[in-house]
Amino acid sequence: MFKSVRECIARKNSLRRTRRELSALTDRELNDIGLTRSDISPTALFTERLSTREVLKR
Repeated sequence: MFKSVRECIARKNSLRRTRRELSALTDRELNDIGLTRSDISPTALFTERLSTREVLKR
């Protein structure tokens, strides 16, 4: 049980960190990587889910 709580907290922290890092980019930098401001949350969520799958495969 404690492991799942820790994993949940770690996932939320990772998601928050990704959103914060993408939000810190300028509009031009986001455009360079093919994103807009409205793409930040969905991209962060997708990245977190993708990394969770990688962990589960191990």
